[in-house]
Order: sequence, then structure tokens, then C-alpha cells
Amino acid sequence: MLSYSDNKSTIKLFLLIIIIVLFGNTAFAQVQDTLVTTLGDTLFTLVDTGLDSVANNGTFTSPINSDADSVSIVPGESITYFGTENKPAKISFEDMTIEAMKITLFLDGDSLVAEGISVPADRDTFPEGFRIIGSPVFTQEGQQPLTGSKMVYNLATKKAKILEGRTKFEGGFYYGDVITRVNSDILQIQDGYFTTCDIDKNPHFHFKSTHMKMKLLDKVVARPVILYIQNVPIFILPFGVFPVTGGRNSGILMPSYGQSQVEGRYLQGIGYYYAPNDYMDAKLEMDYYEKSGVLFRGNTQYAVRYKLKGGISGSLTRKSFGDNVERRWDLRVNHSQIIDPTTRLSVSGSFVSDGSFYKDRSFNREVRAQRFLISSATLTKRWEDSKNNLSVSLSRREDMTTGETNETLPKISFTRNTPTYFFKRDRSGSAGLTTDVPFYETLNFSYNSELRNLRSKRIVAGSDTLSQKMFESKTRSGVKHNFTIGMQAKLFTHINITPRIQYVEEWFNEAVIKRLDENKMVITGRETGFFARRTGSLTTQVQTKLYGTFNPNIGPIKSIRHEFTPSFSYSFTPDFSDPGFGYFASYLDTLGQEVEYDKFGNSLFGGTPRGETQSLGINLDNRIKIKTISGDTENTFDLMNINMSTSYDFAAPDNSRKFSDLTTSFRIIPFARLNLSTTHSFYLWDPVANRRTNTLLYDTNKSWRKKQFIQLINLRASTRFSIASSGGQVTDIEDAEEEEEDAFDDEFAAGTIIGEDPQDRFKDTNTLDMMDIPWELSGGLQFNLNRINPTDTRKFFTTSATMKIQVTENWKVEYVAQFDLIDKSITYHDFKIYRDLHCWEFRFNWTPPNSSRSGFWLEIRVKDPKLRDLRIKKTDYGGSALGYR
Repeated sequence: MLSYSDNKSTIKLFLLIIIIVLFGNTAFAQVQDTLVTTLGDTLFTLVDTGLDSVANNGTFTSPINSDADSVSIVPGESITYFGTENKPAKISFEDMTIEAMKITLFLDGDSLVAEGISVPADRDTFPEGFRIIGSPVFTQEGQQPLTGSKMVYNLATKKAKILEGRTKFEGGFYYGDVITRVNSDILQIQDGYFTTCDIDKNPHFHFKSTHMKMKLLDKVVARPVILYIQNVPIFILPFGVFPVTGGRNSGILMPSYGQSQVEGRYLQGIGYYYAPNDYMDAKLEMDYYEKSGVLFRGNTQYAVRYKLKGGISGSLTRKSFGDNVERRWDLRVNHSQIIDPTTRLSVSGSFVSDGSFYKDRSFNREVRAQRFLISSATLTKRWEDSKNNLSVSLSRREDMTTGETNETLPKISFTRNTPTYFFKRDRSGSAGLTTDVPFYETLNFSYNSELRNLRSKRIVAGSDTLSQKMFESKTRSGVKHNFTIGMQAKLFTHINITPRIQYVEEWFNEAVIKRLDENKMVITGRETGFFARRTGSLTTQVQTKLYGTFNPNIGPIKSIRHEFTPSFSYSFTPDFSDPGFGYFASYLDTLGQEVEYDKFGNSLFGGTPRGETQSLGINLDNRIKIKTISGDTENTFDLMNINMSTSYDFAAPDNSRKFSDLTTSFRIIPFARLNLSTTHSFYLWDPVANRRTNTLLYDTNKSWRKKQFIQLINLRASTRFSIASSGGQVTDIEDAEEEEEDAFDDEFAAGTIIGEDPQDRFKDTNTLDMMDIPWELSGGLQFNLNRINPTDTRKFFTTSATMKIQVTENWKVEYVAQFDLIDKSITYHDFKIYRDLHCWEFRFNWTPPNSSRSGFWLEIRVKDPKLRDLRIKKTDYGGSALGYR
């Protein structure tokens, strides 16, 4: 006996089946047309199935051309036979051609009959003892051929009828017991079926119908429609209308069926696709979940080549889990436009109903880990003649974890692309080229400015719990001007000297004021008005380059070159905390001591530099280059790069750290792409004060043999690799990452589907990439050693790997993982299996329980893109069909 809950579940299942029947009928492409009646009252009015029905005893005037080894004419009967048993005959009439082993022309009826002939055959293969050869093929210019066992064609009406006919159109195969060609645009198919499987007999799946009418380059109307997998009927629809135009077509979308642990059975993708023209489309979908509710999704994309592109996508969720009802939404906007050759506009925005939306709703790991919502709009204008650029932008950045926001409304920037030279002469008419340019001709200046208005919302101190979180808003504005004068000169021909003077002026609408109130508490206030801060610096760089070349001539290696580039820079910055500048003020604390503070410490452009600096910077760059020659091809590349840099401040007080940290970077490029960087300190760490002191390590021990100059405080190392079997091609990961398509150079052409959301946050990233190689292994190692505090050393050592194996021609396996080599644990890993089932494909992805998100994803679907919504899907990631619960 069924319980009430069993009956309720049965009713829901029955409702799901009804929804499938009503809405899952006609999307044999990604999109489809709605039911229309443009074919008129003769929608299913078929001509008589008799072969003589196409003859109308009319006349025709166009010539008939024939190509046959044998032509026989029956006197007095107006009948002509074409063809022999050895070679097919061919009849051409206007833009059509009929080819068959036997063609009979009836001139009195203006018709012809084409058919194959039977020949003896092996009974093991053909039980009847014969087989048909030379079956008729009807071809019309610009259309796919029509084939069958027997064909009748009327030369006057241009109607045709084919027994056991078949044709191919837009990647699909159409079969029918009788195919009638009503005219050049319309075919009627009786007792036929449609499939994308290229097996002639017993295809893996097909849609069968007793009556089909096809309007070429338009649509197919059929009644009824029965889906067969192998020879087993799966479901039936009363009728179906689907496009055969190729590309994009408006219409109802076929849903996919699935099941999850928490939300039960569901239908995803019930909706409508709208494609009014070649420049835009839109898609509205609904997902129905048996136990929870519905999710609405919408997306529209548009593009005009070399002009603009963009899209809007969003979702609205209403789900209930017990007494908890969720109403959540998100919205994404992107737009790029070339207003004219020198003006561009770009807009992007992300908005959500709550901070955990993507974490709960998205399958994509990167989207789930996303912490910030960033929206911006930027208008740029450049003037080619003057090399000037102007940029106006609005931006918003929200921390979804804390709720804090920063809004720039607006930011206006003006820059010059190239410096302006004061005394440079025009040498375009001089004969020959010279590098001996007087130093005064290199004197130049550059200028850029920026106006910024920032509005921020911060958590008030002491209200950091979720229930007591309080915010304060603040608005700050400022203008920054940056003016630089520089030049280039040579000393002893090989030494380059580049002096530069930088002047910065900043304007603010407020300054900070601090004082003690009657309760001896420090009060921070603001003074409004116009305030200016003027700062600057002087820098000089001296650089040269030394070369050393070694010619081993070993194999393709012809030369090895060492380039050593020492660089010394001196910079001077005045002490802007000097009272003469007026940028600092003071107040008396409770002990009567003077406390100095920066009046512009909270400005948009940072605090005022304090203290005089006279810094000498040292940078040593070493590069090893290799030149190879293979045939007539010469190639030069960097083998190794080692860079070291530090600085010494002469003006720093004696009780401060004059040396900056020594940073070193090491990189091997062409092989494992090894990157290594280190940071060393010259100063002693105090374990009691838990800080680095101002005492040099060199001075900590008087014994020369025990002296230590530097101490490692940070080390980072990483490497990446990709190898493949000899049948494949090794993937150059870094080069692939550097490839970026031009935003306005590769837009969709007419007929391309643009309705797919390029930023689909609901798309599962576990799908298996197709492989054209037997196996491929790629991965990397990352190591980080932190010894800023030598008594508390911290290490991070992880490795990631991706292994792809094509086990057989149809079986493909992929494994993706990241491991923590110190904790000896797995951060995450996924197993992916793909099976090619000829016209179907099987995909299975499994994330074991010891990963951040465990579960499985299974799908069986038709491979043809036009039928990709014909699938069976089951997911179980955290219980919900979309993301976590």
C-alpha cells in the first residue's frame, strides 16, 4: 500500500513528466522556433503516395542533357531508357541532376523514373540473395542530395517522390518511407525519422514521426514526435516544430532532467531563446526543483563588429528549505564601445543580494572564493597629435565578507604618452643616422594629473561582530599634479647618466586637526577649505652594460652571451616634516609633551614623507642568453636571469636601519620555468622585543670567522612544467596565458550563437577537456619560507598536477589535484572520466570527500551541439543542485 508521502512523490513525478512533454519538445538545436502556421492550410496535406501522382501531362521547354553508355528509345510510346548494368546514367535538367543505374523518361507525361538494379550477392551478407546498386540520387544546386530506392520526377511541375528516401541537412539525417518534393523549398516526409547519428540502420537514437514537413532554410513541422533510444521508445509529443536554418533561431529551450540529495528531482533550462537579428540575442530560463522552489536566469548579449559588445545577466532565486525561504539575486553587466577611433567606453558591474551568494550558488571554485564585488565605468579619450590622454572613471569595490565599500565618484586622469623635449632638433632630413646627440637636446618634461573623489564606508571600531556591526561614512577629495624634468647623458661613451627632478603638488578640501578635550581625550576633527601640499625629489641613475660571449658550437648552440648590467641610483628627498613646510602640527598630551601629527595623514594620496633621505640604490642584473641555429633559422632566448638589489640611506639616523633588505630573483626560463626569489636582512632580530633591531649582524660578534653579514627572512620558489607523449604536443602554459584576443577583432558573425553568458557563475568547471594526445602531464610546485621571525619559521609547500590519459580511442581520464606537501594532505582533487558513445557522450566527475567540496556529477548527452540539451544529468555536490547548502 502506498503512503500519503509516496502518493505525493508520485504526483510530483507525474507533474515533471507533463512539464517535459509540454516544454521539452522542440529544441533540437540550442534554440528553436515557436509553433507557427506559415506553411498554410496544407501543413500535413500530403500528395497521393502512388508513384504516378507526380505526372500531370504538361509540357516543358528546357533541354534535357544525358550522360549514359546506353540510350534506348521505344518507337511510338515516347519512352526512353538510359543506363546499363555497368555504369549509372545521369540526367540534367535546368539546375537539377538525377543519377541512377536505370532512368526511364516518359515524354508524354513529362516525367521520369529513376531506380537502382538488383545484382546477385552473398547470402551470408544479403539473405535475399541480391543487393541493390546504383540507387537514384537527386541533386539540386545549393541543396543537399536526396537519395532513395526509387524516384519519380515531373519535369513540368518539378515535383518529385522518393521511396525509402533520405537526405542530410544542417548536420541532421532525415529518413522517410516516402519523401515528396513539393517544390524547391518544401519536402514532405511520410513515416520517417530524424537523427544526428550517422549510422544508416538502427541509429543509436532518432525522433520518429508519421508526418513531417520541411521548409528548407526555415523549419520542420512534425506530428507526432517519438524519441527512440536504439529501438526503445522513451517519450512521445503530439507535435514538434524546430528550425533548420542553422545558427541562431528564436524558440523554446529544452530542459534537462536531474536529481540532487536535498532538492530532489529537478528540471533545468526551461525557457525561451530570442534572436531578433545577427547583433543580439537573449535567453530566459527557469529551473524547477521538486523540494525547494525555482531559480530564474536571464542573459542577453550584443555585439557590433569594431563598434561595441556587451551583455547583461542575472538570476533570481526563490527556494524554501523547511521553514527557511530564500529570496536571492545577482546581476552582472559588461559593456565595451568604441565611440570613435580615439574614444572608448567600458562598463562592468557585479551586484548580489548578499555576501555569500556565490559561495552557496556557484560550482566554480574561483567564483566561490571571490571576496570582492568590483564595478567600474571608464571613458578614455586620446589626442594623437598632442599625445595627450584623458580618462574619466567611476568605480565601486565592496568587501562581501565585512560589508566595507570604497567608491570613487569620479576619478579624472590626464597623462601624456611621451615626454616633451625643450631643445630637440628635427633631424629627419639629415643624411645618415647619428647617436651623438648633445645632452641639452635630451632635456624633457612630462606631466600628469589626477582628480579623485572617494567615498568610503568603514566598520566602527568595537562593532566587529555581525550583530553589532556599525559603519561610518567618509568622503575625501583631492587633486594631484606630477611634473617631471629629466635628461639623458653619456659619460665616457658607455656610461648612461639619467638625472630627474620630480615635483608633486596635491590639493585637498580638508585637513586633520587634533586636540585634547576637557576630559583629556584626543579629539580628531577636520578643517575644511583649500589646502596644498608640495613635495618633490631628485634622482640620478648611472648605468652601463658589460658583455661576454662564448662560442662553443655544440650542436645547434652557436654562442652563449653573458650580459651584466650594474645600475646605481641616488635619490634625495627633503624632510617635509620640517615646520617650515607647514604640513605637520602638534598638540600637548596629558603629560604636557608635544605630540606631532600629519595634517594630511588621511589624504587620498597618502601621508606626508617624514625625514630626509639620501639613498644610494644598487641593482645588479645578470642575463645568460643563448643563440641557436637550425638550418636557416636563428633563435635567441634568455636561459637564466639573476637580479640583486639593495640600497643605503646616508641621511638616516645612526640608530636606524640604513641598509634596505637585499632582494634576489633567479629565473630559468626555457626548461622547467623555475622562479626563485629571496629576501635577506642585514640586521639582528631581537627575540625578546619580537622585532628586528637596528644592529647590523656584522657587529654582533667580534670574531671574524663567526661574523654573519646577512640573514634569510623570506624565500619563494615555483616551477611549472608540461610534458606529453610523443604523439602529442607539449603545452607551453605561460605562452598560452599571454595570448589575449582583441576585444573588437573577433566578434561573432551572422548565425553564431551569442546567448551563452561568458561569465556564467552557475557553470560547472568540472567538465572534462577534450584531448588529442594519448597522455599529458602538467603541474607545478610552490614553496614559501617565511623567516621574518627566526624563532617562528613558517613554511608553505604545495604542488598541483593535472594528468590526462586517453586510455583507448573512446575512453579519456583526467585527474586534477593540489597537495599540501608539509601537512601531507590533499587540498582538493577531482577525477574526470569521458566516454565517447559515437553520437552520445558520457561524462562523470567525482570529487572525493577529503576535498573542499565533495560529490559527483554525471551526464549522458547527445554530442551534436544542436541537441546538447537532450541529456540525463545527476549531481550531488553538498546536496544542492547548485553549489552548497
